[in-house]
Amino acid sequence: MGGNLHQELVFHHPERVKAMVFLDCTWNFQKLSALETFGLRMAGPIFKIYPYKMLVDQSLAVTATSKASQELLRPAVESLSKAEFVHILMATSVCLHYEPNYRINKPLLLMAGDKDATGNIRKVMPIWASQEPDCRFVVIPNAKHAANLDNPDFFHETLLDFLTKKCQFIQKG
Repeated sequence: MGGNLHQELVFHHPERVKAMVFLDCTWNFQKLSALETFGLRMAGPIFKIYPYKMLVDQSLAVTATSKASQELLRPAVESLSKAEFVHILMATSVCLHYEPNYRINKPLLLMAGDKDATGNIRKVMPIWASQEPDCRFVVIPNAKHAANLDNPDFFHETLLDFLTKKCQFIQKG
């Protein structure tokens, strides 16, 4: 969800951003299909009638491949009431607004888990990457939505390579 917020940051304040990394997030500026729009409209009411424990368990199951990663995330999710959890899930849709000619025009690294089945992320990230002039799209193997937890070595190697080559924030030692 942070990726959606960071896209809004660079949209409104591009001068504050040098480069960006996005992990398993949708593209805020895409044109949604009719089915995607309908799904977003229906998600809130469906989530509200869903039993909370089932909602948490299923959310964790689609987020991480290993039980250890799911259990690492569980306390954070369960610290929220059902209403808070549903509100957070639905709040990211507020960031979605079609901007057909908009480009971030900063060095970008887009990463997605090869098994991420949340929303339209796996479908849209390669399209997003093709629209940006300085963008690298990487699929993280053996990973779902929390790809940094599912395959941390691959994630960190890719991230450090990007930061070293594109951002000069760090030096390999």
